[in-house]
Amino acid sequence: CYNLMLCLTRLGRGEEAGTVKARLEQIEADQKRLIAISTREMDASPSNPDLHCELGEIYQRLGHPERGARWFRTALRLDPDCRRAHEGLRDYYDGLGPEGKERADYHRRLAAH
Repeated sequence: CYNLMLCLTRLGRGEEAGTVKARLEQIEADQKRLIAISTREMDASPSNPDLHCELGEIYQRLGHPERGARWFRTALRLDPDCRRAHEGLRDYYDGLGPEGKERADYHRRLAAH
């Protein structure tokens, strides 16, 4: 992202460079948060489903949807009614297309409660 941002800037495509810069900043923030959760917060509160959900959301944003889904599933083991985890899994299964539709619908129903 950094190199793409530099190239776009040098080509005079400032608006596109700004979009890429925002994405780069999000990636950097996600990586820092991932480290904070993994090295400190998860040790202090391993049964907190919100931390598991946050890891799932971060991994989804970083382009690792399967890893994100795994964290959402661990959140549901801790709290079967965790709406945030159901929403994350709904989005994951929606992204799989027709083969994920049934599971996406299942999590969509549970997230609605």
